[in-house]
Amino acid sequence: MNNSNLIQANYFLLELQKLEKISAELKVDYCIYCKSYNIIKHGKYKHLHRYKCKNCKRTFIPTTGTTIHYLNKRTKFLEYYSIVSKFGKLTIKELREKLGICSQTAFDWRHKLFTTYSHEFRLVEGMIYLKNIEKNFSQKGRKFKAYNRNLKKNAGKTNLISYGDNNFIYSKTVKIGNYDKQDLDRVLKKSFNHNVQIIYSGNENFRKFIEGNLIKKAFCLDDKSFFGNEVKKIYYDIKTLELNKTISLKFRGVATKYLQLYSNFFSSFLSAKTNYELTKLINNNLVWFKFVQMEKIYEKLLRRVSKIDEQFVHIKRYWKNEDRFTEFRFESLIGY
Repeated sequence: MNNSNLIQANYFLLELQKLEKISAELKVDYCIYCKSYNIIKHGKYKHLHRYKCKNCKRTFIPTTGTTIHYLNKRTKFLEYYSIVSKFGKLTIKELREKLGICSQTAFDWRHKLFTTYSHEFRLVEGMIYLKNIEKNFSQKGRKFKAYNRNLKKNAGKTNLISYGDNNFIYSKTVKIGNYDKQDLDRVLKKSFNHNVQIIYSGNENFRKFIEGNLIKKAFCLDDKSFFGNEVKKIYYDIKTLELNKTISLKFRGVATKYLQLYSNFFSSFLSAKTNYELTKLINNNLVWFKFVQMEKIYEKLLRRVSKIDEQFVHIKRYWKNEDRFTEFRFESLIGY
């Protein structure tokens, strides 16, 4: 190991010690499994207090459910996190070669990190931009019995709605196939109030959503009165285009199952919100649960949200103690 690699290894070892110290100081008020406040301390696990719930009888530690839950190579993971936060648009192959890990590990770690960003939606204010993004339905990575050719044929386009202000851009999956005003209400209604000023593309569903929610200030991009905001429109379009190019060209497409995760992360990345922060790895105790429930969330997107009644075969991959974890709604993954 040369000097630069040794220095880097020592740096992330120190970072791990910081992370462990921060984890030990986490306040635990309720059971991560059943949300009961009837918990007691139940010994220790390494440097962390273990807790036991008197209601569901399960034990847990402060980092249960967070990004570092069930994570073995933690120093290597911190290095991975640092690289992804800095560069963002790296393929699985590039990450594997940089860190000397296998492709499956690089793949899993990427999705755990991207899931970390799935809760960061906030109320947007002022001038809002609305734009529709269409992506081809994809079953990338699904093989053998889990790949449904009828589903591929009948699903249609996956529709995302990209919206934001001058500080941040979000993209939310609406549904697979055509959407209407009710779908927009479900996805967007809680994201901003009636006092915003909306600029939107020439989309009839957007117009119905705006009128139905009594939003007084709205401009269609085709409207000449919008000319004064052309610079902001170009800025917004470039950001959205960059998100599209990254997914389509750099990653050669993304499975519809993971599309929302990628949108969440790259919305943060393009808005310069992905700084390397140790606390981010432990401030959301739903990450692991969502990560292991991804197949169920994907099935709900197909069946309940998109009303696609095709045979669905789960990818058979088993996680330790998976049966303990709460089943999450699709909505909880994308933040509405």
